[in-house]
Amino acid sequence: MPKVSIIIPCHNKEPYLPTCLNSVLNQSLHDIEVLAIDDHSTDNTLQILEYFQKEYPFTLKIFSLDEKSGVSAARNLGLEYAQGEYIGFVDADDVVTLNMYQDFYSIAKWYQVPMVVGDFHMFTYTEFLHQEKIYSYQKPKEKLIDYLTNDRAFFSVSASCWDKLFLHDHIGDTRFLENAIFEDLGFTYTLLLHAKEACQVNRKDYFYRQTPNGIIKSIYHPNRKLLDMLAVCLDMQDFGKKKHFDSRQMFLLQEIIKENLLLVLWTVNDWKIPFDKKIRLLRDIITVFEYYFPKFRKLKTIYSRNDMVAFWSSLIKVSKIDSAQVQQKYQDVLKLVKSLENSSYH
Repeated sequence: MPKVSIIIPCHNKEPYLPTCLNSVLNQSLHDIEVLAIDDHSTDNTLQILEYFQKEYPFTLKIFSLDEKSGVSAARNLGLEYAQGEYIGFVDADDVVTLNMYQDFYSIAKWYQVPMVVGDFHMFTYTEFLHQEKIYSYQKPKEKLIDYLTNDRAFFSVSASCWDKLFLHDHIGDTRFLENAIFEDLGFTYTLLLHAKEACQVNRKDYFYRQTPNGIIKSIYHPNRKLLDMLAVCLDMQDFGKKKHFDSRQMFLLQEIIKENLLLVLWTVNDWKIPFDKKIRLLRDIITVFEYYFPKFRKLKTIYSRNDMVAFWSSLIKVSKIDSAQVQQKYQDVLKLVKSLENSSYH
């Protein structure tokens, strides 16, 4: 059994993929497997993977999706085939230090924790294009944290899955929600709450590339961000019920859900649509949110945006509705945001 399986979803990453693979395949931890999932690329991504596989035939495994299915589907396919004791994720345009997984694995084994939480640098799409190798000479400073009792530590953890290491058995049958953006959110926070304790490493081993067409920066139609966030949050809530989260776990889960719903809701204010239509849309969205997540506007987290809550509350009065009515409201929201797809809202 490999010590670590590293899953890399790949779609049209020809300019960046060689540097990424070079950093992953040359890890100081030798007992690893790398699973590259080609998500129906139309450039030379697959050819690059095949070239590297000839150089690393016992480490690199290539899988291909028959049609473009998205990063979640690619990661989920990787999870189906991964054999490692621990699981790591790397995006095909990013870079990791050569000793990241050696240090993370050693820390996980020493403390016997199901997760190691790291940190990351951000860099531009014009950097690291020549298969550079980055080694961290800084000794990692790890800390064992009980995330259920340390609010500040919990809410400071990024939603990303790629600067972390997960025990394979801890992931179990948990998968990324497919056909939705914000897919990391549900995967990372639910597993962190389920772990209760994890090790936090005070060192930036992951290099996140900011590209012009990154998925979060892409211009999605408004229904994608709003309704995808709702779908991800509902999935998180279902996870908590399935795993029988206690009251403290459910409280933190609800708070992270409310916080992210509110942040997405705030973007509606920037849409260039008539004010009356905007208010109608917000009223229906908040009604749906409050039905699924009671007391949505009563945030208690230390990072809560109460200014947002006060702003919307001054404009919108939400009434109680039953299940049939909320389904109708949900359809009204869907219909309205879809009607905006061909209009300018940025």
